[in-house]
Amino acid sequence: MGTFRRRLQSTSSAPGRTAPSLWLSFERVRHRIIVRTVAGGAAYVARKIDTAKPHDTLGTIAGNDSVVVVCTSPEAAAELTARLTGILSPTEGL
Repeated sequence: MGTFRRRLQSTSSAPGRTAPSLWLSFERVRHRIIVRTVAGGAAYVARKIDTAKPHDTLGTIAGNDSVVVVCTSPEAAAELTARLTGILSPTEGL
């Protein structure tokens, strides 16, 4: 089990980019990943994860400031954890 944290950085939205990053940290616990977000950012973050269609992911559950991602196995959760920074990057898709 690992916890990965990053400092929230404010970035300006430029044309062609998605909104600034809203996630604060994520942590993998067995076959689940908990993503902490700024208040009100969970639905957007869950949508970004769902849109990426990660392999072996059963779904996401968004609250106000956290998202639970449920994977099919601990191995699938570890694989997704390694990709989350890229998926949640504000410039993904450029």
